[in-house]
Amino acid sequence: QETAISMANAGFESLISSQSKHDGTSQIRNLLKNLGASVVYEESNVVANKKLWDIYAKDWSPNKDWVQRMAHGSTESSSTPNIDGKKRGIECLGDEWSDRKSFLEVVDRFIVSNIKKSDSVLEIGSGGGRVASLVCPLVSSLHCFDVSSEMLKCAQKTLSKFNNVRFTLLESSTDSPPTFPIKLTSTFDFVYLFDVLVHVDIHTQFNYFQQIFQLLKPDGKALIHTANLCAPNGWKRFEKQKKFSVAGFYFVTPDLVDLLLAKSGFEIIERSSIDERNVYLSRDYFVVVRKRIPK
Repeated sequence: QETAISMANAGFESLISSQSKHDGTSQIRNLLKNLGASVVYEESNVVANKKLWDIYAKDWSPNKDWVQRMAHGSTESSSTPNIDGKKRGIECLGDEWSDRKSFLEVVDRFIVSNIKKSDSVLEIGSGGGRVASLVCPLVSSLHCFDVSSEMLKCAQKTLSKFNNVRFTLLESSTDSPPTFPIKLTSTFDFVYLFDVLVHVDIHTQFNYFQQIFQLLKPDGKALIHTANLCAPNGWKRFEKQKKFSVAGFYFVTPDLVDLLLAKSGFEIIERSSIDERNVYLSRDYFVVVRKRIPK
């Protein structure tokens, strides 16, 4: 597991480096040249996230060697049963980031258990639609937002069989978190971010928390997923990173996340606990919150 975590951390940055060396005119090489020495380590990371995940999505294929290398044990992933008991391998972008069992466990506990068929749900950072494919059949409507247009294209393919989902590109003219349309204020019963906040800095996280508060209906709930410096595999990964990287993780502690959520107006309903048998629970922090309405 430690090897898999380390490989996932280094895999994308290695991909960018190796491709840039072998393709002198590639988009990736041009990106490296334009971003300069900072590349994936620049402090303000909204623009970097957009560019890097666009590249990731464009180059992604389940059979690519680098995707297989990033997988948390590809043999385990391919032999782990799906919800319906059938075997599956890497089919959707993001399947390479964890084993299937760990993924389904946290999605069921922190998302599925908090939604119902009549709900209007928002996903921020939909990626390739890995989580959305499980949520769509369970809710009235799902609105998928992402800063990467290429990721949205992948999500549209993954979710093509559903007619209750909408896709929106989050755009910003500055290097700050995009602002959600005012028309969506008090629209959603549930909002979630999965595998998103691990890639953004603390000020960006706080900005998202404040916006999520506005997007939720009164008493609406949200799932917040961050890295966890206090978790055993969170600390191991932190020690291996020289700097924050949008392709790596931005580490925070549960206490800090709880404080920012409270300052944003939320009350905490449930916190995750460390479980070294689960890739996510041994490394990350999940917290379910409710929009607190002043009396």
